[in-house]
Amino acid sequence: MLALGAVALIPLVGCNRPTLARAGAIEVTSAYAYPTAGEVGAAYVTLRNTGAAADTLLGATGPDSGALELMETAGQRMHRVTELAIPPKTSVEMAPGGVHVMADSVAHPWRIGDTVRLRLRLARAGALEVAVPVIPYGERP
Repeated sequence: MLALGAVALIPLVGCNRPTLARAGAIEVTSAYAYPTAGEVGAAYVTLRNTGAAADTLLGATGPDSGALELMETAGQRMHRVTELAIPPKTSVEMAPGGVHVMADSVAHPWRIGDTVRLRLRLARAGALEVAVPVIPYGERP
């Protein structure tokens, strides 16, 4: 499933958020996670495509969790997202209640103040490593 409607698409005009990580034309301008519930956690990133061509987020891996999947919350249910399009000159923002990176079987509980390491896999830009801070529920960076 290709997801576009469940994330915020933000034109780059006037966008001056700092870059946390970069691979090719793709930048991470925001990243956060909330403390885990048992062995399950969720991380949220904002991906900015500064290039002239679209890219696609294909998945994620990380040493701080077992399985990582792109998921989308729709109402009271979640379903797997196989790829996430990142149009040119646009930012795609993951957020609670929408698309997120779901972690299952985390190596240790994520606590406020921890940093979770993710490696995002992109079709054009390749691998993108990002350090994701764990923040209190309900807060946003």
